[in-house]
Amino acid sequence: MPSTVARTFCCFSNRLFDVAILLFISSIFVYLRRFSTPFERGIFCTDVSIRYPYRENTVTESMLIITTIGGPIIMIIVCEILRAAAKRAKCLETAHYSEKYDLHCWRFPAAVAQSYKYIGFFGFGVAVNAALTFIFKYKVGALRPYFLAVCKPNMTSLCSGSLVEYVDPVICTGNPADVIEARQSFLSGHSSMAFYAAAFLVIYLQGRFKIDFLSRLLIYLQGRFKIDFLSRLLVPFMQLLLVIFALFTALSRVSDYKHHSSDVIAGGLLGIVIAAAVLIPRADVFNAKSDEDDDDECAQSIVYRRGI
Repeated sequence: MPSTVARTFCCFSNRLFDVAILLFISSIFVYLRRFSTPFERGIFCTDVSIRYPYRENTVTESMLIITTIGGPIIMIIVCEILRAAAKRAKCLETAHYSEKYDLHCWRFPAAVAQSYKYIGFFGFGVAVNAALTFIFKYKVGALRPYFLAVCKPNMTSLCSGSLVEYVDPVICTGNPADVIEARQSFLSGHSSMAFYAAAFLVIYLQGRFKIDFLSRLLIYLQGRFKIDFLSRLLVPFMQLLLVIFALFTALSRVSDYKHHSSDVIAGGLLGIVIAAAVLIPRADVFNAKSDEDDDDECAQSIVYRRGI
């Protein structure tokens, strides 16, 4: 019993540092949202870029969360299940074939362990993206295009002198919560999150949904569901849909007068950079060894691998 307890403690202690990093990054986001306020910059009386009317969101926050967090998680799980099924299809001649991974000192089926692995990378990127996005928002304090519509200042008294004068501070009479939100234009959180999720999945699908995998999947589908067609354009088509979704989300922020064009461009670039930085160096998404070694593995009754 003592050895079992010690082994379990050792296994979990290996992940404590990762958990601590994730909590620290998440705490930055929580602190900014709950205990901080954006930088309050002034206005130029002739600035027409902040005189747009207020409009409702085309892509609401709830829609964004469901599509950019729930969607990728489901897609990763489905992909890893299909990968495990396709690999099993190639090894049908081995009656007792199964592949398992070491995960926190316990062995799990490959689909479970690999789903956990890539969802973990995805979640880490979400936390990093959220923290960096709100650092920009709160430290820059850029004004949204509809700022004057919710601020409702007395422009006559503010701009009593020269029309080009810079007014600071700006006395707002509108709802304080709306004014705080209107001071968070740079950079676009919708854009950064949409492009992060899209870029992550594009990279993930490129590495995990390979041509040889599709061939094996077709064998599996033929045997189980009598499906004899599986287009090799499936992955590019899914990647195209992801890019279109990200572009639609970003462009809607401009047409809804929530952000300036530079805000959504910067947000999109941030999301893409984070996705590439999180997934490519740390995850073996482009590791072809697992596919090349299938023939050897099929000769074994049970294959164990180390997970993450």
